[in-house]
Amino acid sequence: MLGEFELADRVHEINLKAAQLAREVAQQFSTKERPRFVAGSMGPTTKLPSLGHIGFEAMAAAYEEQAAALIEGGVDLLLIETCQDLLQAKIATIGVLDAMRKAGKRLPVAVQVRCKKPERCCWARRLARR
Repeated sequence: MLGEFELADRVHEINLKAAQLAREVAQQFSTKERPRFVAGSMGPTTKLPSLGHIGFEAMAAAYEEQAAALIEGGVDLLLIETCQDLLQAKIATIGVLDAMRKAGKRLPVAVQVRCKKPERCCWARRLARR
């Protein structure tokens, strides 16, 4: 998304600083009884891989780069937000897992999926029921 604002070359810098600032503020309000946590948020994106807007490798690399900077900045968990394409959610998760593997860290990961109709996501893909 930063590429649309001609900031693609600053993804690491921007996300690193954002995570560091959030960590600093969280520490100021954190106590032993009430710890504060920092979530590194990624997304939404304007490109849907199921529609051919972006390839698998390019999207995974973009999420990996962003996640790596957030991890380096000290987040406690990673949040992949507002996926409207299940393939996007899968690719984002792969990028995040690659970043964690390379950083030698394991963090909780949450994925938020946006569905327009009950039980259906992007382009009528059916969600599994439990």
